[in-house]
Amino acid sequence: MNRNGINISEWVASLDAGKPFYLAIINNQGSLTFTNSWFYTRLLSTREFSIHNSFFDLVPQNDQAHFKDTLAACSLQEDPITTNIRINNGLCRWIKWEVSCITRPGQAEKFLCLGYDIADEGQIKRTDEILGLNYRTIVEDMNVGILLQDAEGKIITANQKAAEIFNTTLEELYTGKGLPPLCEAGAADQSVLPFAETPFRKTLRTGAAQTNVVIDVPLPRNRYRTLLSNWQPLFENLQSVPYSVLSTFQDISRERGFERQARGIELQLAEHRLKEQKGTAEAIIKAQEQERTRIGHELHDNINQILACGHLYLDGLNRDTANFQEIKNKTKEILQLAIEEVRVLSKAMVLPDLKKGGLVTSIEDLVSDLRFGDLFEVEFTHSEVSDLEEMAQTKKVTLFRIIQEQTKNIIKYSKAKKVKIALSSGVGQIRLEIKDDGQGFDQENTHRGLGLANIFERTRLYDGNATLSTSPGNGCCVIVIIPFGCPVPVTI
Repeated sequence: MNRNGINISEWVASLDAGKPFYLAIINNQGSLTFTNSWFYTRLLSTREFSIHNSFFDLVPQNDQAHFKDTLAACSLQEDPITTNIRINNGLCRWIKWEVSCITRPGQAEKFLCLGYDIADEGQIKRTDEILGLNYRTIVEDMNVGILLQDAEGKIITANQKAAEIFNTTLEELYTGKGLPPLCEAGAADQSVLPFAETPFRKTLRTGAAQTNVVIDVPLPRNRYRTLLSNWQPLFENLQSVPYSVLSTFQDISRERGFERQARGIELQLAEHRLKEQKGTAEAIIKAQEQERTRIGHELHDNINQILACGHLYLDGLNRDTANFQEIKNKTKEILQLAIEEVRVLSKAMVLPDLKKGGLVTSIEDLVSDLRFGDLFEVEFTHSEVSDLEEMAQTKKVTLFRIIQEQTKNIIKYSKAKKVKIALSSGVGQIRLEIKDDGQGFDQENTHRGLGLANIFERTRLYDGNATLSTSPGNGCCVIVIIPFGCPVPVTI
């Protein structure tokens, strides 16, 4: 409806007084030339606003462009335009405005703005109270220090937690005396901060948030407090530079202490593992040296003596000797004994011929030898031979050595009646289980011997896993699992 030529006073009197409304006449610049009493008492009768203010002063910055576009559109048509625009005069309220152009010939454009509260006064006040309570809850009750600063670095809002974190008081924060160096507007103090520009200054300069910055803040008596900090720039609109900075600080000193403690424990564990591996390696070297010594003694004291005896018999061998045939037979027996001793010694030292007979065949031969000794019952089960034999040769040798080692332990210590050996291939891995029903032992109070250490060390060489389950009276079970993939070059 075009209101040109209408008497404003008469038109206002004709409106429904039962529903309070805001009425104002403004020009293109938002200057107020007329208001009704409801507009004046509700929107202008405060310290911040008066009739001399522009209507635009009541409209939040982000909404002004939209309202000005509405005025421009009204000047091009006769019918009024309805729009929702916020008004903020201390209480933020949504008002439904009906805007009409009431320009008269020869006069500058003027606009009549008729508005109704979308929410009533009680709702608006209640909302403001709740927002105020929520603000206090958020700012004061959170376990995070909060600072809101203007562009000059002056504190606008601070909470008690911030004062506690920076070891100062709220009064000193608001006066600037207790302001931490990282929140100062100037350059950083190189003796306090490790960077040339304070995070506050950088946030204002770049307009970009500084997030998850970890800083150690010095405290009295050479102590430090570790803070997880964030700086968020605040804008009046998307095109402007930041007018303030909201920063938050969380004390993570305790968490950092736990992290340092955990790193210390990890270092101790790494040192312990290194020491254990070094001890195992030294034990293996020692065992190798002992084995070499044993072989040397065996060659010198046994086989050498046998051959020397045979040499004596050969010196006495003469066809004219009456007992020629007897000496000849005795010499052959001595040489045969030497050959057998060398065979036994070499069999213990040389790798089994897995290339020819395969892993399963080698284990079956070992099981046959165990059964022949009649010390205990032995059961050997395995998955498809073709699947097992696809494994790398070095891994097959390792598994065979582990079986040799553990069966030797069983013979020596277990007093078992039944032994089970199971070898199977699964998805990407080989599983070996050696179980006996012997007397077992207490793992906690029994030193792990070289034989078991060898088993665990051989398994680790292939990134495998070995477990030992035993207790007094309940036998012993060793389970070895190694990857089926490419072998790791090892010396066995």
